[in-house]
Amino acid sequence: MLTSKSNWLYLIILSPIVLFWLILWQYAVNVPWFDDIDAFPETVVIWIKHNNWLDRLTLLLRPNNEHRMFLGRLAAVLCYEFTGKLNIRSLILVTNIQLMGIVFLFWKTFTRQKLALIYFLPVLFFLLQPQYHLTSNWAITGWQHISVLFWGFLTVYLLCKNNYTAFGVAIITMFITTFSMSNGLLFWFVGSILLALQQRFKLLFIWAAFMIIAIGLYFYGFDNSANGAGLAYLKAHPEESFFGFFTFLGGAFDFTPDVEIVKRAIVPTLMGFTTVGILAFLIFKIFFKNSIQKWTKLEARDTLFIIGCLLFVLFNAGIIALLRPRFGYFVMLVGNYKIYPALFLSLLYLLVSSYGKTTTKFKLLNSILLFSILFSVVSYAKYVPEVSTRKKNLLVCGFNQKYNHIGLAAEVNSLFAQKTEETLTFLTSRNAYEFPVWLNESLIVRPFDSTNQIMPLVIDKVTPTTVNIINNSFTGSQEGLNGAYVLLKSNLRTYLLPTLKNPYSGRNPFKSSVGFRTTIPAKLIQMGDYTIGIYIKNQGQEQVFQTKQTVHIDF
Repeated sequence: MLTSKSNWLYLIILSPIVLFWLILWQYAVNVPWFDDIDAFPETVVIWIKHNNWLDRLTLLLRPNNEHRMFLGRLAAVLCYEFTGKLNIRSLILVTNIQLMGIVFLFWKTFTRQKLALIYFLPVLFFLLQPQYHLTSNWAITGWQHISVLFWGFLTVYLLCKNNYTAFGVAIITMFITTFSMSNGLLFWFVGSILLALQQRFKLLFIWAAFMIIAIGLYFYGFDNSANGAGLAYLKAHPEESFFGFFTFLGGAFDFTPDVEIVKRAIVPTLMGFTTVGILAFLIFKIFFKNSIQKWTKLEARDTLFIIGCLLFVLFNAGIIALLRPRFGYFVMLVGNYKIYPALFLSLLYLLVSSYGKTTTKFKLLNSILLFSILFSVVSYAKYVPEVSTRKKNLLVCGFNQKYNHIGLAAEVNSLFAQKTEETLTFLTSRNAYEFPVWLNESLIVRPFDSTNQIMPLVIDKVTPTTVNIINNSFTGSQEGLNGAYVLLKSNLRTYLLPTLKNPYSGRNPFKSSVGFRTTIPAKLIQMGDYTIGIYIKNQGQEQVFQTKQTVHIDF
């Protein structure tokens, strides 16, 4: 029977989960963005046009850039088949259920340590936070990274159970992992190491046979030439790959994303060295000082599960550090990779919590608990505004795509833009996709002469391709979807542009700047002459202002 104290404890433990889902529910939108187009809308279009089931299966297994993503494409198809519509927001929410699956596996492992349940909180605080919103709140990256992590960790969990039934299921989950994303192939090597440690050599031979089959199927008809450029860059800049490994693993401590990359990477790199050093110390203690002879024991199986998951995170960090620096060192800290350092922290904590039962250990766990609370608070304070801004930008891009046939992909008149328009037009014409309606669209598209309200602004042409539009008097809220938006209107088109507050240059932390600014996005607007207007959205009230200004777009 649960006591009042235990009820409160469970509520406290559930609070990080509830907060994570509240943020996700608030900011996930039904707008496909760039790589989403091929993975979801185009998949549904091809599915509708082809009734042959072999063609449809081939579609689900088709590569998306450098990855196959069977589960993501299947989710899009199922969404359409069951609801008659493709809904990107629903896809985002569903893929995060898999993240809860990872939390459940960690919970199962933790509860067998017989520690106070309050000590599970650091796992949740480190893992469930918005630093990696470009994975948790972006459909394609969610169905790649979160899918491969859940099914891969589930495979590791099954392999550690040490029975034939679990091994058979692990083969199935491993194939799902393989075709969720290319780095899922690393779990084959992780599984081989785990089976070798367990001295299950007959099963290791079977595992290796399936691994060869899976790798062959994955790379059949697959263009992998892009990685050659990454290896060439590695030879020329090996130091970037060395430091990149530690920067990547310490990415959870990236709290200055707007700073120049060399300075920005200092703290994450130092924390990467520190956490990898702690891990090396613990592994040494487990394997050499207090060697576990039988990995089949329950306690040892849980430790083996944690080590298996950590091996994958380390292997993945190594691959990223080897192949990705050619795109720029900032990729080590890019948002859609940050789920991996978050997992690294959570897994490292689980390994620390599982080792020993001394008084010193509990003092350490209390310190980590306090630190994890601070880590979570700072993460939310720093990154939730970024999540909010991204939601506004996506909705604006959706409006521009709907009315101007550009906004969600590439440049005007490009092949990708043309394909995006054809794909979305096909779906909207069949009522299989609907753009979100979040403002009074009839008010936006009507001529400016329907209003006599005027708002002053300045046009600052910094370069031939960089034009800033600035207002120094607006005092309204810019929170959420409220605020000022710039309108560019010609006889044929109406573009909507989001704005940001002018930077505050004063010293009073309780005051903020007035006015707003935006930059006209190069190559995202058709060339021509445009009249500038201002649309204001504030707590349900909407107004359009004239500015008596025009701008010529020729870039």
